[in-house]
Formats: sequence, structure tokens, C-alpha cells
Amino acid sequence: MRFIQRHVYSPYVPWRLLGGLVLFALAFIVYYLTQIAPVGMSTYTGTHRYIAGVIVSVIGILYATGLGLLCFRGLHLSIFRPALSLQRNRLRFSPLLLGASLLCYALSQFAWLCTMLMLKQLPTFPSLEHWTELGMYPLLFGAILLLPTPNLALWERLRIFLDALMIMAAVTTLCYYFLLAPLLVKGEGTLLAKSVSGIFLAGDLTLMFCLLLVALRSGQPSLRLVLIMLFLASLLFFSIHIVHTYEVFYMKFNEFSRANVGLSLAGTLVVGAAQTITRSINAATPQSKRAEQANGPVTTSRWKAVLPSVLVLIFSLLIIPIWVDGGDQMFPGQIVIVYAGGFVVLILMIIRQLLTLLQINFLRQQLQTKNRALHLLNMQLEQQAITDPLTGLPNHRALVEKLDLALARAQATHGSCSLIFIDIDHFKTLNDRYGHVVGDQILCQFGKLVQESLPPEACVGRWGGEEFVALLPHSDSLEALNVAERIRARVDQHILTGQGEMNVTCSLGVASYPQDASTRASLLMSADKAMYAAKRLGRNQVRLAHEPLVLALGMSEAEPASPGSEETEMLAVVDALMAVLEMRDEYTSRHARRVAALSLKLALMLGLSGTEAYVVSLGGLLHDLGKIGVPDEILLKESGLTEDEYTCMAQHPLTGAEIVAQVPHLQTVAAIVRSHHEHMDGSGYPDGLRGEEIPLGARIVAVADAYDALTSNRSYRTGCTPIEAIRELLRGAGAQFDPQVVGTLVRLFSAVPHLSEVKVA
Repeated sequence: MRFIQRHVYSPYVPWRLLGGLVLFALAFIVYYLTQIAPVGMSTYTGTHRYIAGVIVSVIGILYATGLGLLCFRGLHLSIFRPALSLQRNRLRFSPLLLGASLLCYALSQFAWLCTMLMLKQLPTFPSLEHWTELGMYPLLFGAILLLPTPNLALWERLRIFLDALMIMAAVTTLCYYFLLAPLLVKGEGTLLAKSVSGIFLAGDLTLMFCLLLVALRSGQPSLRLVLIMLFLASLLFFSIHIVHTYEVFYMKFNEFSRANVGLSLAGTLVVGAAQTITRSINAATPQSKRAEQANGPVTTSRWKAVLPSVLVLIFSLLIIPIWVDGGDQMFPGQIVIVYAGGFVVLILMIIRQLLTLLQINFLRQQLQTKNRALHLLNMQLEQQAITDPLTGLPNHRALVEKLDLALARAQATHGSCSLIFIDIDHFKTLNDRYGHVVGDQILCQFGKLVQESLPPEACVGRWGGEEFVALLPHSDSLEALNVAERIRARVDQHILTGQGEMNVTCSLGVASYPQDASTRASLLMSADKAMYAAKRLGRNQVRLAHEPLVLALGMSEAEPASPGSEETEMLAVVDALMAVLEMRDEYTSRHARRVAALSLKLALMLGLSGTEAYVVSLGGLLHDLGKIGVPDEILLKESGLTEDEYTCMAQHPLTGAEIVAQVPHLQTVAAIVRSHHEHMDGSGYPDGLRGEEIPLGARIVAVADAYDALTSNRSYRTGCTPIEAIRELLRGAGAQFDPQVVGTLVRLFSAVPHLSEVKVA
């Protein structure tokens, strides 16, 4: 009992309905066997046979119609209900076709009744009834092939039908002595009657093989009882048609054969299968459907897929020994039968192969379509992974990748690369006052403004929050400074729209490779410090990473004992002096800033403290301040200077030292400015100092000044390469320049590949 409950019982099978139908079928069988069966006797003829035929046909019509309508019970077709999906309606095709097959049988009984009423006697076999009854088989095949098995595609279902036909043809050909031979040669019936009987048998065999293949390939446990009921119904049909075929061969066809009692049981089984399918579909919940979709289709085993071909091969091989060893027992038409059967199997195999090729081509197209869609989706995901969702600009990750690539190219080509760190001023106040929606609008408009202000090869991205980073490949610090100033001015002049109109400013920090840093992390840190200094010094301005003010602010944070607020005010004075120098001669101002940055690096490498190195950098920044007292015709002269003009130009260290000395905290810097043109051999000016008499800061600034002058382009000459500049400094070491400082410069550039060959003399 437990075995039955575990393997047979299912809540979807209409046990009560089946029980009632079985009882009704048993009552009909008892009545048929006791009252109708004697009609088959030779004494029961004439009017009695005619009346019995009418009674049987009417009962058959009513019973088959009732069974067919019961198959439709519980079906909710979406013909007039668009709310139901096409997929769900497709699952209901199987019970619909099962009911239609029973109605087709009822139609055949109606045709038999009409024929009897017109002829006033029972028609001969085959009649219109039997031709109509053959219409059941396409409906039954469709019901089997459209069983709700989600893991079987349409191609697979068509292949199952072809496999069933192949197996049927191979089995029939193998059994030609028992089946085909009697049908074609032996027996007393007409060729038409034998052919119709053979069609019924072939249809029954194909039905059973279809059910077996669906059971093997579906992998659907819920359909187990449905397949069993349909197989038993097909077996009953096959048994009935075997009896009818025997009657056609050896006696007259009997419409009232005892085998007909199986029709009521077969119809009951068909109703049970249809109702089981309907109940299982109606009981399926959306959760279970989603679970099936998540689990995916059940994969069919290989042996199940190749089983039809293997069976056909075995049956075909068995035909050969039977054909060869048959001898005299065979009849003359055996060769024709074997050839015809083999030809049918071959044709079916070719059709199946063509269907398989079509399926493969269809699946290949589907796969290509999905691959293209997947490729596009991957591209979208990759784009989303490197794009800021708010502004549409490159995000933090994309900027890091672009910066690494730009630095690698700059290192490989010995070029330059610059970075601009941009921060919107008082953005938190804007967010708090106008809300985050307006803040997001400001970020988007700001990003577009910056992007429109950049040269074509540059790019800008959102670093995070209100911070943006602009990357300028192949640009030095001066070019980046010009771009940054253009961005600042454009943002300052532009009116952003949100809830009303508002002005927004930004602070920018510029850092360049290799002048300010040699790695990605140090370059970002330098640009960030420069931007932070711009905010500290009043916002809405651009700062270079190597500016003394920027460097000094960085040192004041790193060293507790570094200059305090008074020193910061002093640096503001220095910045004002540099602004005056820049208004007088922009080239000299930029040269001074580069000398200050290089002087700071040399001082730190020589072991000076942060404060001392900071003083040296100020000396490098202000070393040419005295040139503001040189007349324009001498300062801006593009050709060589005369002796008088040179004497005038040589006064600029004294002039610069006098200006710087007016600031109390710049006395040490004034000494550097005064002595940066002194030579180690005493041939310099203005005081003719020698060796250690020259302040160390002045010796450092002298080397940095000479290196930048040698490598810079002027309107009247082209700057030399870094290797040539260092070699020139090495030739002047000991006489004009401090050898220790020159050696430190060589070590500073020793990490650069194209300068590593330079050695200290």
C-alpha cells in the first residue's frame, strides 16, 4: 500500500471521476457481453443486426461525446481571455486535443449511424466510420507531443515523432513474416481492408513508441501517471485492432466483436490523462514556475537521445539473418517488403537528420543572437563600471586606469603628463541650502563646463563627491596651468541654473610628471595638495604643486615646528612679489617657479630639514626678483647683451636682495638671492665669494637655475636635452658649481631611464 501511495498516488489524478467512469464502463461491458455479443453469431442476422448496430452507435455517440466533454472540464482557454499568457494556453493544448480525439470517435460513430440509416443495413469494412476514426490519430499524436514538458523544445518533439515512426517501420519490417506478409499476401480480406487494418496497427505502434520516447526524454515526474494512462489506452487500441485484423484475415469483419469492450476503458483512461494534465496546470503556482525557470531545463541523457537510432540499427541487422535463413518458408514478395521497409526507414532517417540540421542551425542563430546581446550587455556593463552614473563622465576607476596609461606613455617617450585636481567651492553649503537635487544638477553642469574647456586629447572625470580630476597627456606644468586657469575663469563667469541662478567657483591644483612626481600616487597627492592650498589661500584660484606657498603649507602640516601664521602672511607677500614679476616678465616668473621646485628637491636630498629646504625653495623662487628693476630693452632683448647692458643685468641680485631684505622673515632668503651668481672659484658676482663662503642655499639655487636655463627654449635659441645640460654642469663642477650639489642633481635624475647613463665626474 505504501509503495502504491509513493509511486502511483498523485493529488492531480481525478480518482473519483475515474472510479465513476470505470463503474459505468463495467456496467456497459456487462450489458454488451450479455446482450450484444451474440450478434456476432451466424443466427443473429438481418433486422436484429441492424437494430443492434443502431443501438450500439447511439450509445457510442453519447458515451464518446460525454468523455470528450469531460476532457474539457477545468480548461480556461484564452481565446476570449487575453489576460492569460500564450505560454499558459499552450500548456492546455494537450487535454484539448485528447478531448477532440474522443469527439472524433463520436463523429465516427455518428457517421456509422448515418450510413446505416441510409443503407438500412450495416456497412461493410472499411466504411466512412473507419476513415473518420483515423482522424483520431493526428489528434492523439498532437496531444502526446504537446504534453506540458518544459524541457522539450518543439524541435525535440518533432524528432520524437520521427523516431517513433522509424522504430515502428523497423519493427514492422522485422516482423514482415507475421505482419506485413499476412497484410499484403495472405488472408481472405480485400487489399483495401488489409491496408486500413495495417494503418490502424501502425498508428497504435507509433503512439506507443511516442509515449515511450517522451517518458525517456521528458524527465518530468509529474507526467508519469499521464504517460502510463495514455500508454494503457494505446495498448487497448492496439489489442482491439489486432483482433479486428485477425477477423479481416480469417473471417468476416465483425462490428460487434468482444474486443470492442476495451474502447470504453481506453476512453476512461484518456479522460483521466486529460484531467490530470489540467489539474496539474491549474495547481501550478507562480513560485513553482519561477523555481523551474531558475533550475533550468532537465538535460536528456545521451543514451536516451541515441536510443531510437540504436534500436533501428538492431532491428535492421536482425532482418538480414531472417531474410537469408528463411529458405522456402518465405514467400515471393519478401524482397519487396524488406526493400520497402528499409526504404521507409532510410527516408525517415534522412528527414530526421534534416530536422536535426535545421534545429542546429536554428540553435546556432539563437546562440549568435544571444552572444551579440551578451556582448552588448557586457559592453554596457563595462561602460557602466567606468562611468559616473550622475555626470556621465569617467569615474574614479576609469581615471586611475587612464592616468596609469598616460604615465606609462610619458615614461616610455620621455615626455610629460599633467593632472588638474578640481574642487567646487562651498559645495556643502549649496547642498544644504538648495537640496541634493540642485546639487546634482550643479555637478552635471560643472562637469560639462570643465569638459568643454579641455583640449581634445585631455579628459575629465568625477573623482568623488564634488571633486573632479582632469588628465592632460603630453602637457607640461605651464600648459596645464593655462588650461586650469581657463577652466577657473569659465566656471567663474558661467551662471548655473537650478532653483534660480547661482554663481559657482572652484579651486584647482596642478601637478606634472616628471617635475612634481614620478608615480601615480605621488602625482595625485601633489595635485591634491595644490588644490588644498588654493582653498586655504582664498579659493577660486589655481595653484601649482611646486609653488613655494603650496610646498610651505604642506610642510606646516607635516612639521609642528614649521612656520606659523606670521610665516603664512609672509608667504602671501612673496606671492604678491611673484605676481609683480609675472606682470613684468611672464617667462622669468615661470622660470623662477621651476627653479624653486628643483631647489627644494635638491635641498631635501642633501639632508636639509624641511624648514631649511623651504627657505632654499623661497630663494629659488625670488632669485630673479631684482630683474623688475632692469629696463625692458635689456630684459626683453632677444640678441646678445653689450658690456654695459651686461653690467646693468648683473645688478639684479643686489636689487632683489634689497627688496627681499625689507621683509623681516626673509633675511636668510635675501642672502641666497644676493649670492646665487657667485662661483666656486671666486669669478662670480656681485661679491666675488669663493667656495664655502657662498651660502649653501645659493649654491643649490645656482645649479637649479643653470639646469633650467639650459633646458628651456627661448626665442633666440633652443634648449638642450637633460643629458646635455647635466654634462655641461659636470664640466663646470668645481669651478662654477658646487660638485656636491651637481652630484645630487645627477642622483635625482638617476631613476629616469634616459639619464641613468650620466655619472658624477
